[in-house]
Amino acid sequence: MAGLQFRTSNRTRPAGVFGKLFMSLFFSVFAAFGIGFVYLIGSDVFATAQTYSWDAAPCTIDSIRIDEQHSENSPFTIAVNYRYSYQGRNYTSSSFTADDARYDDYTEVQHLVELYPVGGQATCYVNPDDPRQAVLQRGSLWLGFAVLFPMIFVAIGLGGIYFTWRGGSKSKDPARTPIVSKKKGLNGKLIGAGFFGIFAVVGLIAGWFLLVKPVMQVIDARSWPAVPCVVESSKIRSHSSDDGTTYSVDILYRYEFDGRTYKSNRYEFIGGSSGGRSGKEKIIRQYPRGAKKTCYVNPDDPAEAVLQRGLSWMFLLGLLPLVFSAVGFGGLYFMLRSDRKSKPSLPLRAIGERGRAAPIDIAVASLEFLPKFEPSDEPVTLKPTSSRLGKLIGAIVFALIWNGITSIFVYKVVESHMSGRPEWFLTLFMIPFVAVGLGCVGFVIYQFLAMFNPTVQVTVNRNALAQGEALDVAWDLVGRTQMVTKMRVWLQGREEATYRRGTNTVTDKHVFTEIELANTDNPADIIGGAGTVDIPVDTMHSFVASNNKIIWSLHVTGEIPRWPDIKVEYPIVVLPASVTPAPEER
Repeated sequence: MAGLQFRTSNRTRPAGVFGKLFMSLFFSVFAAFGIGFVYLIGSDVFATAQTYSWDAAPCTIDSIRIDEQHSENSPFTIAVNYRYSYQGRNYTSSSFTADDARYDDYTEVQHLVELYPVGGQATCYVNPDDPRQAVLQRGSLWLGFAVLFPMIFVAIGLGGIYFTWRGGSKSKDPARTPIVSKKKGLNGKLIGAGFFGIFAVVGLIAGWFLLVKPVMQVIDARSWPAVPCVVESSKIRSHSSDDGTTYSVDILYRYEFDGRTYKSNRYEFIGGSSGGRSGKEKIIRQYPRGAKKTCYVNPDDPAEAVLQRGLSWMFLLGLLPLVFSAVGFGGLYFMLRSDRKSKPSLPLRAIGERGRAAPIDIAVASLEFLPKFEPSDEPVTLKPTSSRLGKLIGAIVFALIWNGITSIFVYKVVESHMSGRPEWFLTLFMIPFVAVGLGCVGFVIYQFLAMFNPTVQVTVNRNALAQGEALDVAWDLVGRTQMVTKMRVWLQGREEATYRRGTNTVTDKHVFTEIELANTDNPADIIGGAGTVDIPVDTMHSFVASNNKIIWSLHVTGEIPRWPDIKVEYPIVVLPASVTPAPEER
């Protein structure tokens, strides 16, 4: 039997005071950003909620119209006058909402105005503390759900600061002891579930408004009739923020349907703005003032119309919320999955020098803590821990998500340079993100090429053996075997211990046993071979707990010049010396 080889792992020292201060400053930015937006949204929600305590009173509409202001962001307002009586006194008001709302969608404003015909009776809401103050419409409290998005940043910021200073386990060797108690583990899972739940909810809400609803409108509009329209105004609206300026088209047009005149400024179903003024200017040139065009009108609601009823590249922005949903639901799944499948931790026997374990007490290390397997007394062809196709799909998905998000900012950088107003800070900031994106593309290509590697088939006499028993291994290389110039086959035993270090969950991997079966550059031996190895008695058997694992596996590597190498791992189960797997009943 070949000699044993042992490796040790290096452990990272905990972060010092300066490191903690830096991390605290970093997470404080997240927290401050989130708290600021929570305050802004919360203030609006609070002001709206106050109107729900006001008294309802009948009123008469004297006048109402749509005013077009010169505001860039929200050019439409509702000018209204109405009179009402409250506690025996007469009052007048011109407030449609408490915050004098402005609108950017003419169709929405038109719908609101139609609810209050001149001379008609309506219900207004009067402030009992100041009866001179009244509104016709109270805002929606659903805006309160928007606070969930900045709460993500608050949770990241405050949670990061807390765990930075709280630190990890107080044990001198946290890899050898359970990380947290059952109660703390449950609390951690609840916090994690709440955190990922916010991601999921935000992704679903944003996905509905940015993707699902616009696509449904596109499908529905395919049956809308085409109607002649006249362009009344055509301009580009700019939207300035700390991140720069974005642009959108604003084309107001007039049309007739069933004998009535309507107006709309909807160009396409997906709203919002984006960088790149030149593209919007091209659209505006196609719709000059006074031009006669064709719009598409909803026959069930003639106030709703659109100039372009098809899909455009802007709809791709609606895919971004899917990232939040994927992160949220993926996190919830793994949190619940780990909670359902976790087993009580047992402290591992101390592994002494050179990776050897003390004798195992079989009464303690029961079958409950062994990996699941199907006992068999016949030869078994092993399955690898991960497939080539799975690796390729995983690489593609990650590359698409990373580069999809990064491309939005790269587009903005390119537009700024093409317009002659380069944003140098954003350009320099995006360099490492672009580099990672290129690395992702390279990794996809690497995994794609690896799909054409020869396939290794490994067969063993049994998939589960007790300590001291002999493991018979046979391997066959199928495919373009001439590509492989060197092959190595070995049995490995390693320990994996998971613990918390500050804000991070760390998994240390420690290889305590390696037994080589083959290491050859002979073409005949590369194509196929066999070997036998005795499972050591004086090492740890397979073991699975919530924070610690002992994993036994067969490793096969094949060197291929100027091509991705073969790297495959096949798991096996090593049982305690007194346990032998019983074959299945036939």
